[in-house]
Amino acid sequence: MVVLTAGCEGGRQLSGGELRRLAIARALLHDAPLMLLDEPTEGLDAATESQILHLLADVMRDKTVLMVTHRLRGGF
Repeated sequence: MVVLTAGCEGGRQLSGGELRRLAIARALLHDAPLMLLDEPTEGLDAATESQILHLLADVMRDKTVLMVTHRLRGGF
């Protein structure tokens, strides 16, 4: 499980979208066979959401992904 604090030591606070993108990047670098995602694109603009969902579909192709979302879109 990847847990992030709300800010950075000695730096500025990260936005919700920045925290989500950072958490997804860290999870992808971990290269686990299973990824659990709870609202991974909440608070992101449509273009960034699309990029992240396509990246996840490509990178996690042979792995198990469990995603909880309120905005599942066709074509993913």
